[in-house]
Amino acid sequence: MSRPLRIAILAHSTNPRGGVVHALELGDALIRLGHEAVVHAPDLRGAGFFRPSLCATVSVPASPVGADITEMVRIRAGDYIRHFEQPANRRFDVFHAQDGISGNALATLKQRGLIPRFARTVHHVDAFRDPELLALQRRAIVEADRHFVVSRLWQDLLAEMFALEATIVGNGVDTARFSPVADGREAALKARLGLGEGPIVLSVGGVEERKNTTRILEAFVQLRALHPKAQLVIAGGASVLDHHLYQEAFAATLAASGLPADAVIRTGAVPQDDMPGLYRLADVLAFASVKEGFG
Repeated sequence: MSRPLRIAILAHSTNPRGGVVHALELGDALIRLGHEAVVHAPDLRGAGFFRPSLCATVSVPASPVGADITEMVRIRAGDYIRHFEQPANRRFDVFHAQDGISGNALATLKQRGLIPRFARTVHHVDAFRDPELLALQRRAIVEADRHFVVSRLWQDLLAEMFALEATIVGNGVDTARFSPVADGREAALKARLGLGEGPIVLSVGGVEERKNTTRILEAFVQLRALHPKAQLVIAGGASVLDHHLYQEAFAATLAASGLPADAVIRTGAVPQDDMPGLYRLADVLAFASVKEGFG
């Protein structure tokens, strides 16, 4: 083309989650290549994204939702549809969905002739129990015109499950931000979190079934028997999904473990500027997830 592309990237929320990080990093990379990328997300509170970015961002007005996941997907997709029904909001050359919510919204806009086509990055496919939710997930994938994945595993699975060809665009690491070189803030962060001499085990993503957090805890109990001062730090956890049943089961397992209160530290969402230091403070990263696009 004789001009830069205008690219709309749609994420499921403004939360500090992997898919949202991916959307912002993709937007920033496209900006560096000379294109105009704008990351969108439903934003109930209008507070904006959890961190700044090179690319422009749009907080899409969002409706209140309850705990029902299927209903939440429909409502959030509806929020997107109302936003892009306005001609001024869809002046883009490319529409790129990052998840099932935005994928369903773009599928509807395409069906109505408001956009010609859209691309989709499929990070993973969930095994939902609700048939309606499974159907929405499938629609958000198969109705896209181009597909991207972050690993060969999911390239093969998309071919097997949906007979779709997908291009691999692997995940990367911002080595300027996530460097092993200390920046002087580690001691304060260590004190604030109540970390001792360790070893420190870090798990990122919160307490979720998909993150296999209970299995990590069970392994940590065994580690603690060998290293009595070991601590498990569980960082993150902001999510659009309801994980309370799994979290209750995790709490029961923790209570039954007999571990002291300072052995397992749940930080909740961690400020972006603290994450590199948190990785540097850890002796090991516990990554036991059973449903990711990579690893």
